[in-house]
Amino acid sequence: DYFAQPIAELKKDERPELSYQIGVTLENTEKPKCAVDEPCLRVIAKLDPTERPLDITAHAPDPKCRFFWRMGEKVPYETQFPGLNASNVVPQNENLRERWTPIMQQWGHSMKSAYVFPCGIDHQVNTIV
Repeated sequence: DYFAQPIAELKKDERPELSYQIGVTLENTEKPKCAVDEPCLRVIAKLDPTERPLDITAHAPDPKCRFFWRMGEKVPYETQFPGLNASNVVPQNENLRERWTPIMQQWGHSMKSAYVFPCGIDHQVNTIV
């Protein structure tokens, strides 16, 4: 539902001033860092071909559209990093607005559980046990 919205609606959820660290990042916005970063290129070269990025040599922007939702609590103090002070973006679309936060929280907890518990990390304090 979300990504099927018109571009004009999606753009309302962009936060380029926060380096796209919350909200939507539209397709063809980000350019791959590794295209010019030698240590990163060496890591990619060691990956199995099926696990490598599609194309980083052409310096083409990333073709995917994605949405960042911060998991965890907002820091309890002001920082010099505006992205840490920003609230999560909730779409303005009335068909999405009410169900957005619970769905994003559920997805976030599911992803966190997928790596936290198998790795032996205490999910309450994010430390290795």
